[in-house]
Parts: sequence; C-alpha cells; structure tokens
Amino acid sequence: MPKLLFSISLITLISINSVAISISENLFYKDLPSKPIEVLEAWQGSWKSNVVFKHSILFPGGLSYSQSTKCNWILKDKFQQCMYQNMKDESLNFHRYDSKRKVFEKWTFNSKGETSYWTGKWNKTTKKLKWTMIFPQGLKATIVDHFLTANKYETFFLIEDMQGNMLLDIHITNIKTIE
Repeated sequence: MPKLLFSISLITLISINSVAISISENLFYKDLPSKPIEVLEAWQGSWKSNVVFKHSILFPGGLSYSQSTKCNWILKDKFQQCMYQNMKDESLNFHRYDSKRKVFEKWTFNSKGETSYWTGKWNKTTKKLKWTMIFPQGLKATIVDHFLTANKYETFFLIEDMQGNMLLDIHITNIKTIE
C-alpha cells in the first residue's frame, strides 16, 4: 500500500501544477469571470513552480524541487492540455468543464504509466478550485488551487487516510513566465 500511495501521490503532484493564468499581468482575481471556460482559461500559458513536500507520514523528511508547466487548448478548445516537467518525470493532464454535471474534470497521466481522475468545483468568492479524488482504499485526496493574481497561484495537495491522518502535504507556488 505505501508504494501504491507513493506512486499515486507523485502522479498527482506532477498533475497539480496544471494551472495557468492568461489574464493581463498583475491583475487580481476580483474581476475573474465566473463562466467555467473562463475559469479554465486561467491555466493557459507557461509556469515555473516551486514544489515543497511538507513533513508527513509518507515524507517524514520533506522534499522540494522545481518544475515547469505549459497549458494550451486542444480539440477545438473543448479540452485543455497541460504538460509538466521536472528533473525526474513528465506528466500530461487534460481539463474540461462538464456542463451537464456542472463539474470540472481532470485526467492525469505520467511517464511512469500512472493515471488518475479528479472532479473539481470553482468557488468564485474565494477564488479557489477544489479538486477531489477518492481512492478505492478509502483514502481521500484534495487539491486546492488558490488564484492570487493573474501571474501567481498556490496549490495545496493533501492525502488523508480514513481516520484523518495526514499522509501527504504538498504546497506549490506557481509563477507565470513570459512566453
């Protein structure tokens, strides 16, 4: 189970940096539109990220590294594709908004052959998109992307067991780069 959980957490870590903001430089998100496609538009572009694994059951000593991300629209702008790269791995994510279910969807794939599926809800008031995934073993994973400005957002990734014990706690700072 620890190996499976570690693999799943790495897949998810690589995939959580899929946010990009294409609104003009230094604009705060108080004016961010509430339409789903415009929320996804925030992921567009290129990003550099500082990834910090905080002390947790799976990473008692912590860990940190940098990664880069590039997001763009594909398939007649129906899906968003985000490619992540760090020193060890690559990951590919796809995003879309399901208007029938009224949820955001995220599919992740990595260079290790691992994959995951997430659903997300946008909160216009807090400027946060909260992604969730439930593992068959009862583990709960949450990703929260908090948009601070047009060029910066933070990502918080948590995995808890059925008793609420923190298995993984990752904080990522994402800064948009000039294309």
